[in-house]
Amino acid sequence: MRRRLWLGGLCAASVLAAPAVLAFPSAEEAGAATATYQQTLGGPGPADIYPGGLEVLPNGAPNAGDIIVADTGNNQVAEYTPGGTQVWRVGSEGSSASKSVVQFEQPRDVGVDASGNVFVADNGNGRVVELSSSGQYLNKWKSLPSGAAAPIGITVSDTTASLPNLPAGQRVYVSDGNQNEITVWSTSGTFISAITSTGACQLDRMRDAAADAAGNVFVANYEANDILEFSWSGTAWTCANSWGTKGSGDGQFMNPYGVAVGTDPFIDGGSPGEAIYIADSNNDRIQEFTPSGAYVAQVGGPGTDSKPGTFTQLRRVAVDADGDIWGADLWGYRLEEFAPSYTGGVEQYTYVDTIPNPIVAPGDSSTSVFNQVREISFDSAGDLVAMDTVNQRVAVFNPTGSLLGVCGQRGFTSTGDFNWPRGVAVDPVTGDYWIADTKQSDLQILDPISSSTPCAGVAEFVNQGSALGDLDYPYSITIAGGYAWVADTNNNRIESWNTATCTADAGTCNATSTYGSAGSGTGQFSSPTAVAIDPTTGNLFVADSGNDRVVELSVSAGTVTGVVNTFTGLSNPYGVAANGTYLAVAEDANPGAVVVLSESTGSVADTITGADVTGGGPTTLFDPQDVAFGPSGNLYIADTYNSRILVYSLAAASPTPTPTATPTATPTTTPTPTSTPTATPTPTSTPTPTPTPTPTPTPITGPLSAPVYSSTLVGPGQADMYPVDVTSNSTASQGCTTSASGCYYFALDAGNYRLLAVNRVSHTIDWQIGGMQGGDPPAGSAPGSLPVQFSDARAVAYDPVTGDVYVADTANNRVLVFSFSPTSGFSYLTQFG
Repeated sequence: MRRRLWLGGLCAASVLAAPAVLAFPSAEEAGAATATYQQTLGGPGPADIYPGGLEVLPNGAPNAGDIIVADTGNNQVAEYTPGGTQVWRVGSEGSSASKSVVQFEQPRDVGVDASGNVFVADNGNGRVVELSSSGQYLNKWKSLPSGAAAPIGITVSDTTASLPNLPAGQRVYVSDGNQNEITVWSTSGTFISAITSTGACQLDRMRDAAADAAGNVFVANYEANDILEFSWSGTAWTCANSWGTKGSGDGQFMNPYGVAVGTDPFIDGGSPGEAIYIADSNNDRIQEFTPSGAYVAQVGGPGTDSKPGTFTQLRRVAVDADGDIWGADLWGYRLEEFAPSYTGGVEQYTYVDTIPNPIVAPGDSSTSVFNQVREISFDSAGDLVAMDTVNQRVAVFNPTGSLLGVCGQRGFTSTGDFNWPRGVAVDPVTGDYWIADTKQSDLQILDPISSSTPCAGVAEFVNQGSALGDLDYPYSITIAGGYAWVADTNNNRIESWNTATCTADAGTCNATSTYGSAGSGTGQFSSPTAVAIDPTTGNLFVADSGNDRVVELSVSAGTVTGVVNTFTGLSNPYGVAANGTYLAVAEDANPGAVVVLSESTGSVADTITGADVTGGGPTTLFDPQDVAFGPSGNLYIADTYNSRILVYSLAAASPTPTPTATPTATPTTTPTPTSTPTATPTPTSTPTPTPTPTPTPTPITGPLSAPVYSSTLVGPGQADMYPVDVTSNSTASQGCTTSASGCYYFALDAGNYRLLAVNRVSHTIDWQIGGMQGGDPPAGSAPGSLPVQFSDARAVAYDPVTGDVYVADTANNRVLVFSFSPTSGFSYLTQFG
């Protein structure tokens, strides 16, 4: 059951003594609505390839010399000739793997055996998938014998030496950086052994491993910035060697990501021999070493996708039979080839070619922009701000659907560099974009596109962890009432920040509170994936995905004050939005629909499947992962894997007439209020009148009969207040003294079209301005102009520097600014928008 807002103490919403649990009733119950398709925003705009891994088909395999690519961002695997012609491509997003359908979830690397069969590190599905040389499904297996698997690197190495209890032959080496373990398998998927930390060889989120002909295994040890070598003792893997330190000099590394063992035609004084190649990712170069760790040469260097022979975000390295080196430049959207030469005792590499040529980068038009769109937010001008996850950026559209621009890129050094971000929210006070940078476990703030420094970094201030102010894989963020609320997904909690304190870089932003812990009880969550504020109540809604429910919380001053409602019976909810009437939920386990519930009863109001989409494009939803209500009340759906945003209007369905009893009622009188406003207003503000007593009908009694009109008992009526947002002053310099005589809440009473000043001590309404729907004063009016009118105003903010009060007058597409004095009330200053 819903509860009206009240103003008292620091609360903006009442809390139920015991939280209501609203089950998932049938569609026939009350609260039905009709969702009608309006338009589509954006559209697919992926790069041609996002190469996370690659391998070259060996001599003797079909199409020897061709390149197999793990296309991470497109959830596919492909084969290209060295000249750049695509031979085959297979895969889509998902978890199926069979002869009839092959799906991947961020395939991160590939290996190939002597027959040309392809082994895929299917990271998000925790498995290895084997394909034939023509891309047909052959086999799959979990990439760890036990525990949660997340394979990030894979290599098939041919060991010619026969070791004790480890005969010669081909083996598959799978790196799982989350578990700090390398598992060794036969090519048929039989587990052989595991390589773990030992002695001086301490694995630290390694990314890749490969073996030489003698059976020694070389590891790209990502976090420790070194290369480890393991040898087989007959019963276990032991530490044989290590080299490298953090840095950019020869033999130094900045997060080594890939490793390959191949034949260099010149390494032994101009003669061929075995070499170790390292993809030194954050130095954007490939380094070559002898098997003992002696530096030989380097390839590439930092650059842009428009500069051949450089790398933008290098990930892997592979070597063909001629000794040519191939680099997988993930965020340069390309593969690059380099050929060796040997002159005067020195080996060098020369850039040869790029695949594809020309490069096809992510789209930047109004109809081609997204690759997995997720969270949606709106600024005060009505512009839509959406998270474009795979393209590592924010995309901004104006209200008519035209793309205004994009912000952000893949990286790790500066504000605006992202790592698979999922969440975005707009600060209604500053217009800044707040980013939940998911895999970096960070919050970042960017200037809006409309500012003088569009997309410039304002701040980033969070570390990965579980203390107050830390985050671990944040999925979603929302901002209201001066606080940012974040779904701290892997910490199973909600965390808040005071947005006014977040104006510069690290260390200046104050985390206010955390709420929740792991579990399924009251006050507990299991992987919360989305947060949203209901603008009519100020309550916070949380998509508690692992518990198949949405939880409604009352909040005040950045703190959760109680559980209001729990909506159960959902299927892994990933996105949530509320507008006071409807609750929209995107369910990950129901990937073809968005469910719209009655917020008051939990009944199904409508189900949106996309079947009514017109104008081209799919007529089904593909795993939508976020929903949001826009300024006009329309519902916006992030149709994530269709890479588009669908817009629907929602209208209450016409009720089916049912027989009712003829009412009889005896009016009773409501007691007259005992307190009245105490301040004497000036002409710029008017005091609140004493409410007029209204009759209250008695309950309907008697048997049911056909409806027969008798009389009208109750006419138009309204509540004393319909508050949608509240803020307050707090400093002595702005009239809030130690005696609290000048301390006020500023409440936006949207239903009565007025702004209120509520005394924080007496809880009386001392001042108001407005009281009528409309658009006065017109733009350009002088300060003090009357009358003041609002239309569907939705937000209020207080400026502690000037003492002015700002109102987002939504339907009039403007922000009004008022001065305030405890002795004279409100006065209109200006407007913009």
